[in-house]
Amino acid sequence: MKGWSPQCTLVTQDAIINISNDIWHARNSVRFNSKHILWKSCVAQMISNVSITASHSKLLPSSSMSKFMILKAFRIKINLPKENIIREVIWYPPIFNWIKCYCDGGSVGNTVSCGVIFRNKEALFLCCFAEGHGSGNSYYDELCGAMKAIQFDDSKNWKNFVA
Repeated sequence: MKGWSPQCTLVTQDAIINISNDIWHARNSVRFNSKHILWKSCVAQMISNVSITASHSKLLPSSSMSKFMILKAFRIKINLPKENIIREVIWYPPIFNWIKCYCDGGSVGNTVSCGVIFRNKEALFLCCFAEGHGSGNSYYDELCGAMKAIQFDDSKNWKNFVA
């Protein structure tokens, strides 16, 4: 189910499995026990089973109202995403006549990239660059970023450079 949230996908798959099981159970009750099962009790049982399964999962919902309504129809507990962590970064300017370089990398899955910013002692922006490195890990990414920063510094003929 392309474009669906993981939690809504689980609910839909579980509902399909429970519907199939309830139909099979009702058919066998009529065939072998001559007992008719009310369809309302089948629906209530299915909603209960889906609710128990999906409410205990750690999967996240989407922000779509239609998907939200599906989850609420099955009385599913909505799993909220965790809060982002905010970290304070304190920047100390370099000494007079020096240029400071800040290099940082990031990765998503197996894809890495880095960015570099150059500032002077007044914290004025001098230049920056960013580039993707394709696949790799964070150590490789940081190393590539530092080497590119040194090459860039050399091409600008900056002699007083600190990272």
